Amino acid sequence: DAAAAAGWSGDRLAIYSRADAPSAIVWWTTWYTEREAQEAEAAAQRAGTEAEGSLVLRSGRALMILRQVPTSATAELTARFTEFARALPATPPHR
Repeated sequence: DAAAAAGWSGDRLAIYSRADAPSAIVWWTTWYTEREAQEAEAAAQRAGTEAEGSLVLRSGRALMILRQVPTSATAELTARFTEFARALPATPPHR
């Protein structure tokens, strides 16, 4: 979704694989404005959260997308993401 991606400010992506389970994806993104983060959140929701272990969570300018993440890891990831989002400056350093 090109419109939703227009305000992208940066990201971190990790993919974890196991032979006995689908690969798990943890993706944290930041956006230039909270409005742009909301647009990306809506696009991520449209892309689907129906699979087990999927979650989309926004906090200010930050967005976390989980896919196929074991339920046992969700609480810790959410806590770390919340800390990360709170530490972001109100606006990014450059645009």
